[in-house]
Formats: sequence, structure tokens, C-alpha cells
Amino acid sequence: MLINNFKSLKWLDSIYFALTNPKFLFREIEKSGNLTFVLSFLIPLILSFFYIVLFSIIKIETSFFYYKISYGWFFLFILAFLKVIIFTSIIDSIMQFLGSGGNTKKTIVLFNFALFPLLFLLPTVYIFTVLNFGIGFFFFLFFLLYSLWSILISVIGLSEMYKIDGWKALFLYVFPHLFFGIVFFLLSVSTVGLIKGAIENFFLF
Repeated sequence: MLINNFKSLKWLDSIYFALTNPKFLFREIEKSGNLTFVLSFLIPLILSFFYIVLFSIIKIETSFFYYKISYGWFFLFILAFLKVIIFTSIIDSIMQFLGSGGNTKKTIVLFNFALFPLLFLLPTVYIFTVLNFGIGFFFFLFFLLYSLWSILISVIGLSEMYKIDGWKALFLYVFPHLFFGIVFFLLSVSTVGLIKGAIENFFLF
């Protein structure tokens, strides 16, 4: 059954709508099944690989590249996997707390497909790498543009999913990032304080 669904290429509609009309992306996700959910993780998997290759062609590479392309690729994908699981769970919990029905599974698919524009980063930057012209500048420029495109897809998808306006959807998208940013900052400050206290205590004795 899954093989027949895969061969039908119906799951490609989600990629098409993500790039052309994010409003229809969630409607397509609603009609999709387990195959689309599983295949959506191919996007962060490929993206993790692209990031490693991209940073490797920007600078002179060493034999360490072979470790990055194996262990590093797996590590980046696990980070991306955990991020989307945790962030979508937070969003779903917020909406359920506010009385709106949510679906973590569909939100995960939405966030994964929203990453698709970032796949264009490698081929785009590679052109300037071959030309050896403004590599750092164009990397930053296109990374910013594709990231904004990705955020736009997520926000429009959340707006359609929960039937809320764009500003509320934007807040819903930003909140998990802001929350973990604050938590990371507090943990960093606490860690520095603990290390400082341990060092001072050690020298006292």
C-alpha cells in the first residue's frame, strides 16, 4: 500500500504547494497519510547533508570531512529531528491550552516541508564558489532569503491550520525559539557561575 502511494507521487504535491501556495499546503497535509509524514523527514535529512557539503566547499577541507559526512550528518539530522518534535509539541500544547484543537503530527509535516527552500542554498552558493566571487556575502544573503521564505511557509501554514491571523501565527512560530533562547541563556549564565564558584572554591583550599 505504501509503495503504491509512493509511486503515485501524490506526496510531491506538498512540496509544490510549499513553494507556490503555502495556504494549500496544510489542506494537502490534511489529506495525506503516514507516507507523507515519513517522507517529510527526508527534507531535514538531505538538508543536513547539504549543510556539511556547503561548509566544506566554502573553505579548504581536511580529512576530517569524512567524519563530518558520516557522524556529523547523523548528528545534525538528530538535532533537526529533535527540534521539530519539541517545537511542534510546544505549539500544539499552547493551542490546546487556548482551546483550539491541534495535531502535532500534521504540524511536524508542515515544519519539515517548510524547510524545502533551504535546499536551494547549496546549488545557489556553489555558483559563486565556482566563480570565487563574494562567497561569504552571498552565503549570508541567500541563507537569509531562504530562511525568511521557510518562516513564511510555516507561519502561513500555522495560520491556515489553526484558523488564526498572520500575527498570531507568527507569535506561535517565534515562541518556542524565544523560549529555548531564554532557557539556553539562563543555563549558560548558571553554568559560568557554577564554574567560577568551583574555581574560586578550589583555590581557597
